[in-house]
Amino acid sequence: HPSYIVVGTVTGSGLTCDDQARYQVVYGKPERKEDRREDLQKRGRDDREGGQKPKPRGPPGAFVIDVESCEKPTRPQPEKRSRDGRKPEDNKGGRPKPPKGPEVRVPPKINATLGGEISFDFSVNGMEPLNISAIKVVKMVSRDSEPEEVRFDVELTELTEEEVAEVIAAEEAEHADHDHDDEREQKPHPSSIVVGTVTGSGLTCDDQARYQVVYGKPERKEERREDLQKRGRDDREGGQKPKPRGPPGAFVIDVESCEKPTRPQPEN
Repeated sequence: HPSYIVVGTVTGSGLTCDDQARYQVVYGKPERKEDRREDLQKRGRDDREGGQKPKPRGPPGAFVIDVESCEKPTRPQPEKRSRDGRKPEDNKGGRPKPPKGPEVRVPPKINATLGGEISFDFSVNGMEPLNISAIKVVKMVSRDSEPEEVRFDVELTELTEEEVAEVIAAEEAEHADHDHDDEREQKPHPSSIVVGTVTGSGLTCDDQARYQVVYGKPERKEERREDLQKRGRDDREGGQKPKPRGPPGAFVIDVESCEKPTRPQPEN
C-alpha cells in the first residue's frame, strides 16, 4: 500500500478540435523514447520467460481526450515498399493482400505439466467493431472431424477506445525500434480489440492437442486448402518463395511426460 498519494483534478472549458489529442500524466521528466523502448523490450522478455505472450502496454499515465463531432485524426502510413525497396506498382503480383477477417494473436505453443494448470492470453484485432459472441476457442480433434469447444475457462473482455489507443501506442514504440532494419509494410491499426484469457487445471494427456482461436465458424478444410494454394500463387508471381502458413489463431498445448502424437503419413 502507498504511504503518499496526490490527487489531481483537471478542468477546462471551450473545448475545440485542437484539444482532441493524446495526453500523459508524468512524475518528473517525461520518459524518453529510448527509455520507453528499453522498458518495453525488458518487460516483453520477462513475459516470455514466464511462459506468457508479451502484453502491449501504453506509456504510464497516458490518456486521450475525444471531442465529439471532431474528425478523428488519421495516422500517417509509411510508403509501401517491398523488401528490395520497390513500390507495389513496380512489383508485379506483389501487392499486399488484406486479411479475410480479424487478426488473431495467440502464443503458438503452451507448455504444461501433467496434472498442472495453464493460463495464457490472446487477442482478436479487427478493423471494424467485433462481435464478442463470435469468438471461440476450439480443439482440433483430427483432420477429418469437426472441432469441439475446449473444456477450459475462456474469459473475453472488449477494450475501450482509450485502451485500444494505449495498445497502439505501445506497438508503435516497439515498431520504431525496428524501423532501421525492417522495411516490411506496417499493418493498419485495429479499431476494435477483444482480449481473451484461457485458464484450466488438472491437465491430462488428452489435453495435449492442437487448438484454434476462431472468429465465427472455423474455416473448412477445403476453404483452407484453396486459400493456401491462392496465396502460394501470389507469392510466386511476386518473385517470392511461398511461405508455409498455419490456420489463423492456431496453437498447441504440450503436456510434459505425455507421448507426442505422430503425424499421419500418406500411403505410398
